[in-house]
This record gives sequence, structure tokens and C-alpha cells, in this order.
Amino acid sequence: MDIRSQRGCHRQVKGLMLGALGTATLWHGLLEQPGFSATPDTPPSALAVDAATVAQLAAERGNAVTINGLNAALPWMRRDGRIGLADYGLTDHIGLRLLNSENPQQQPVQWFTGAGQPPLTLSAWVQGGHRYLDITPLVQQHGWTISNQGQTLQITTPVTRIEAIRQGSQPWGERLVVQVSGPTVAQLVEESGRVTLTVGAVGPSNSAQVN
Repeated sequence: MDIRSQRGCHRQVKGLMLGALGTATLWHGLLEQPGFSATPDTPPSALAVDAATVAQLAAERGNAVTINGLNAALPWMRRDGRIGLADYGLTDHIGLRLLNSENPQQQPVQWFTGAGQPPLTLSAWVQGGHRYLDITPLVQQHGWTISNQGQTLQITTPVTRIEAIRQGSQPWGERLVVQVSGPTVAQLVEESGRVTLTVGAVGPSNSAQVN
């Protein structure tokens, strides 16, 4: 398994067994942040989506998204002042976990939610064969920056750090935990028996191999 730091080093893990874990469960096993509170220190007014940006994206849509410089083929669109991203993009390219919901227009999600805090709820809609989730609450709560270059939506998240990498044995195989300093986007790809985890964080200076 490779651990790739989007903003820093590259680490490789050999012989990692994922067992029967699903991807959604794996996010919570891989990335953790001790003592994290989802309540931002910056006043909510300072994290509001820039009005000029929203106006610029009015009536626009596209099929390409750049997340911290990493390109992904994902549908996005703006509707009624909201900026929507295809739901699978939030799970596959950011690392959110979608929770059960009885309301198709409301989607609760988990992403670095503090202990005892309720999940964040995103509004949802279906159009053109895709289910879109409004990312505006994520932008506001976590201080993301959004812009667009033509039909490509650009998302930039605050810089975080990889603080530690821990490995341990479990009944189902080897468990790897990447400890980060704050909410961090992550992408997990399995191809030809090889698993690559790309973490949008600055890696530690000692990029030794984890065996």
C-alpha cells in the first residue's frame, strides 16, 4: 500500500491486509485527529462563501474538479445559490462518509466530526442522472476556498500535517492509522491488488518506509 502526501512526502506500506473492511469504514480507521472539535475558531462570518464567487458560478456546471491540485472527473453544478458536487465525489475523493437518511433531499455526513457532535447535513438534489450534495456547509465550516477555471471547479482546503503513522495487527489483518492535525481530504484507490491512499496533508520530514 502506498501512502501519498499531496503536499509532502511519499510513504509505502508493504503487505497491508484490508480484510473485509469497506471503504467507508476504512476512512475512519486510517485517518484520525485526537481532540479535534468541529467547531471552527474563526467566526462563521469570516468563513462565508464569497458572494462574488457564488455569482461567478451562477448557472455554471462542469465535469472536472481540482482538489488541492489533484484532478478528478466529477460532475458539479450551481443551483439556487448552492454549489453541488456529485455524491460519489465526496466519498471517493474527499473521504466523507454518507449516513442513512429518510429524506432524499437531506444527506447527513461524517467527516472529522467531534465526539458527541451531530453529523453535518447537506442538502441534496438529483439532476442529469447525478445526485448532487451542496458543499457550501463544508466550505463555511472548514474554511475551504472555491473558484472555477472555465468548467473546472477548484477546491482548496487548509493545509494540515501528518503527525504520525501507526500500524498494528487486528483479527482481520494489519491496521494502519494516519494521524493528521486537522480535517484532511483523502482518496483511496485499489487497482491490480495495490491500494493507494492519497492524503491532502504535509508529510513529516522523515519519509521512511513503513513495513
